[in-house]
Amino acid sequence: MKEQQRTLYFYKSHRHIMSPLLPTYRRNRVPILSLSSFLISLLVASSCIPRAEGYSLLGRITPDAVAFGFDLGQSYGTSVARFENGTTIPLAKIRGSAAYTALMENLISKPTTPHWLSYRGTVGRWLSLFRSLMKILGLAPSYKCAVLSEMVAALKTASEAALQIQIQVEAVAVTAPWMAALDNQLPTDSVINDALLLADLEPWTLWADGEIYLGEVNTILVSEDRSVCKNVWCTGHWMEVEGDIAVVGLVFFISFTNHSLYTSFQRTGCYFNNPLDHSLTSIDPRYGLDKVSQATSPKQYWSELKTHLLSLVKQHKTRGRTYDCQSLFTVLVAGEAANTPEFLDVVHDVVQAILRESWTAEREENGKTGHVELIIPDDLTYGAARGAAFWLQTRMNRTYCAVEGILDQYDIIGDTHVEL
Repeated sequence: MKEQQRTLYFYKSHRHIMSPLLPTYRRNRVPILSLSSFLISLLVASSCIPRAEGYSLLGRITPDAVAFGFDLGQSYGTSVARFENGTTIPLAKIRGSAAYTALMENLISKPTTPHWLSYRGTVGRWLSLFRSLMKILGLAPSYKCAVLSEMVAALKTASEAALQIQIQVEAVAVTAPWMAALDNQLPTDSVINDALLLADLEPWTLWADGEIYLGEVNTILVSEDRSVCKNVWCTGHWMEVEGDIAVVGLVFFISFTNHSLYTSFQRTGCYFNNPLDHSLTSIDPRYGLDKVSQATSPKQYWSELKTHLLSLVKQHKTRGRTYDCQSLFTVLVAGEAANTPEFLDVVHDVVQAILRESWTAEREENGKTGHVELIIPDDLTYGAARGAAFWLQTRMNRTYCAVEGILDQYDIIGDTHVEL
């Protein structure tokens, strides 16, 4: 699952690689020669065309063979393209507008939509009908949708320009900070899906019983080969999936960007299922990397950030034994600024504090001391989008579940669990 890292960050290489993809001028200049001469000409021409790592770029890319992952992050959006052979390249990074960042900060703190406002409630059904009418009229069904669609449209435009192809129907999967406010929605009446539709993209509809979007924790973990379970339709029986989900770990997610700090405690299972629960989730604009210059001194800034993170750990501990670190505990970092040395020093200090604070007497008795893992992804900026593209490709390509070339769905379901 891990991608070849040599393709990361080299934005110019995308344009360079794609530059020969429009050889239309050659079509009218091929002389009328014998068949053998024509074939020789083609061989010579093809030998001059550069190729991407593991992916042939002879002629145009086939659009329906590309899975796009869009990450609607806390302060910026990113996109990647994943090809059939697993090669993944970053395409675009778009900074969020003031309205976008304010919306993300607001949504992250809101609770789950109450029953009476959801699609199951009386008022919620009327609101859903109103939103449907707005969509029929070609209008944004909500302010949230309008703001998110601007980011989606910008990512779409930049991605299509980078690859010189048009994104096809149902070719985009979305990841974002997991938000309770966006939970309990129908695929046909979803803020995320409506944002895609406003940007002239169609969400994946075949698997309407699955998640509408995945939280960033899930997609970043799967981009690092973590929490990779075969999906329900890939396993031999339900209990196998339940067994995978039962291996639940607690993740302290810290996403550090130039403009804000996103933190959350989440219990996770298989990557294709959003968190089982979450707590102490917030996007805090006081702790972006750009705030270092505004502090009295850099030392004071990093000290305050460390104090803030440690306070979250202590608050989490007081929530009760259900939330302690008695099984698996992971500290996961991400974000464009997460490779800052001072930030990583702070994170390492937090990990040591978690080891000291995590009910050590009981853990020592159970032989589970030192069971805190720090994960620093290879791709701090595009990791979430990479995971989203992988998620989409597993749904686009049924061979993901195939064993020895068996493609029939019923045969696949009858097979045993297959490791990636």
